Amino acid sequence: MSELERIRGLALAVPLTLESNGAVNSVVDALWRFEQELRYVLRLQAQAQSAFAARSGGHGVEADGAPRSGASPVASTLILVN
Repeated sequence: MSELERIRGLALAVPLTLESNGAVNSVVDALWRFEQELRYVLRLQAQAQSAFAARSGGHGVEADGAPRSGASPVASTLILVN
């Protein structure tokens, strides 16, 4: 997100002329819309992951790869892919 903000800042730093004003505004607007859509998708992904974790009952493996207490033997052999 910070990279999008940096790019928007660069676009806003372009000296405005009558010819470039519309193009710069279009770029800034497109970046703003893209950032908002990205935030929305990331929020949906986080909600889906939370819902999946709640449905699974918390069984599986921890982030460090160690089996959670009460995890089935099959769940302890899963490999996490980042």
